[in-house]
Amino acid sequence: MLAPVVNLQRTPVGGRHFECYSEDPLLTGAIAASYVAAAQVEGVGMSVKHFIGNESETDRTTYIAKVSERVLREVYLAPFETVVREANVWSVMAAYNGVDDGTGVAPATEHDHLLNDVLKREWGFDGVVVSDWLAANSTVESALGGLDLVMPGPGGPWQDKLLQAVHDGLVAESIIDDKVERILRLGERVGAVGRVAHAVPDAPDALHSAPETRALLRETVARSIVVLGNNGILPLDPARAAIGSIALIGPAAVDPFVQGGGSAFVQAPYASTPEAAIRDAFPHARLRVERGGTSRLHAPAIDPAVVTTPGARRGTN
Repeated sequence: MLAPVVNLQRTPVGGRHFECYSEDPLLTGAIAASYVAAAQVEGVGMSVKHFIGNESETDRTTYIAKVSERVLREVYLAPFETVVREANVWSVMAAYNGVDDGTGVAPATEHDHLLNDVLKREWGFDGVVVSDWLAANSTVESALGGLDLVMPGPGGPWQDKLLQAVHDGLVAESIIDDKVERILRLGERVGAVGRVAHAVPDAPDALHSAPETRALLRETVARSIVVLGNNGILPLDPARAAIGSIALIGPAAVDPFVQGGGSAFVQAPYASTPEAAIRDAFPHARLRVERGGTSRLHAPAIDPAVVTTPGARRGTN
């Protein structure tokens, strides 16, 4: 699994906070280590990411994170160190961005000091360092800098180019041997090499639908919601007969963001829209829904029922 994300929520414009745990490195490391340990004991390999200083979606493949050694150690590296040392995570994903840690300036996929000196030698990481998708752009530098696997593949800056670099004496065979050993070790751990794969059973439907499970999830979600203002009306009581009319306003009323995408996405079997939930909770109230504008990057598609083509047909060309 390409998770967990242990980057920290330290800027309001980070863009991927829905995948992260917190702004605190201690809390983040504790949660992530438990998550990784629980998954890997079942034979599911985890890839903690994004190593390191990955905090911006703007220019995310080109910006350079300049971090002092103390801040790097006490803040940014701390959750990764916890997951490596305490949970023995099987893979670490190198980030898109570059890093200036005072010892050198290089892309995260070829940062020799951080990948080789700190991660592999100092912390004793024996797993696979994998690139984020299309993050690796060099051959010799990334091979020497500690990267073990370029993704996606085959192709990219390695393959034939890396083979040629070995023939030319630019990359030692021993370095390739180490990468192969790490990848084979990962294969053994997940059961793809040398032994039968560890069977991971699907969670029974009863687990998802158990009343105590749903109650816990409902309470967790409710506590995660921030109410900007409350004049004493909330929470609404469905038993109050006086509630005869409810107005639901805003784009999230009809098209809510239930969760983020990417590697943080999970199936949500019991998701419902605010409109459907309120109609269910207040069946006798008059509900008026006004979408208003849109909170998406692009405007929603036009309803074909309200437009006609130049040929006077209903819909769009």
